[in-house]
Amino acid sequence: SPMIPAKPIVIFHDLVYLNRYFYYEYRVATKVHQLSKSYLDSDKASILLMQLETIRNTHKLPNQEQFAAIQNCISRQLSIITGGPGTGKTTTVT
Repeated sequence: SPMIPAKPIVIFHDLVYLNRYFYYEYRVATKVHQLSKSYLDSDKASILLMQLETIRNTHKLPNQEQFAAIQNCISRQLSIITGGPGTGKTTTVT
């Protein structure tokens, strides 16, 4: 983590930040970057996907789009699921 200068304003890539908010964002961005490089063991991911496929065949959930999102998320430490109301975010996470 860089040393926090005593100046109240930080200019970074032509953007102006209040010092404390720049470093809040910097710490979050650093953590997101670290997590985005981490992956779940491929054997564990395969087992989880087989279990999910069994649940999918039995309960008809998740749907194809949700299943694809889960496949993309299951091997990573960090995933972000977005969408408007009623698009299945909660069902996908559950």
